[in-house]
Amino acid sequence: MSQRLLPSWNVFRRAAIGLTLLACGCITASPTNSRLPPERPLRVNADELYTLACPDEIEVVFDGRSDMNCTSPIGPDGCVEIGELGRIRVEGDTCTEAAQRIAASARMPFAQVRIRVAEFNSRKLFIYGSNGSARAVPYQGPETVMGVLRRSGGLGKEPPNEAYIVRSQLSEAKPTEVLAVDLQAIRDKNDHRTDYRLQPQDEIYVGAKPGSSVAKAMPPILKPAYETIRALFAKKD
Repeated sequence: MSQRLLPSWNVFRRAAIGLTLLACGCITASPTNSRLPPERPLRVNADELYTLACPDEIEVVFDGRSDMNCTSPIGPDGCVEIGELGRIRVEGDTCTEAAQRIAASARMPFAQVRIRVAEFNSRKLFIYGSNGSARAVPYQGPETVMGVLRRSGGLGKEPPNEAYIVRSQLSEAKPTEVLAVDLQAIRDKNDHRTDYRLQPQDEIYVGAKPGSSVAKAMPPILKPAYETIRALFAKKD
């Protein structure tokens, strides 16, 4: 699926919201105890944990019944149209759970039904570069920061050493969370303690430096919060 550029006005709107909330939020830095051994990431297949939602599009393959094969979008009602089987609700299911549901409806063995996500359309991640660029990429499950940056080309020709995640909370009672990501430690030292797994709508700010176009374009009221984040990374250098 092609990556969609965000309108320039939306770049600064999202940055303003994220950094304004940061002032009353919390900042989570990487562990500072150098005696702790680097943690290896748990082996998680993000595709297997991805939950389907409208308007994702799924491909359904029936072994031995190619006439039933189809590609169908998930509608607002959470259902997909599966030929003669009619509409079957799959919203909230993983691909495995949806395959079990469809196999039961078709009265076929579960092993004969395979499902994959053809288009990840329901949720996004937002990546901001130090040059002021911004884009939305599909959320494809609980991938790590480094995994998403690699698949989206967000590391560039000169890989940045730092990034941070701005994560807004659904509940107003919970503050916006900012997670510092040590890309250099992940890349060069195999230290994955800050290679966090992403959630839908997370904002990833990559390699932003003081004096960059991001900082220059930032309203004065937001610069103290931005400098707080910069100071956080400076302590690790």
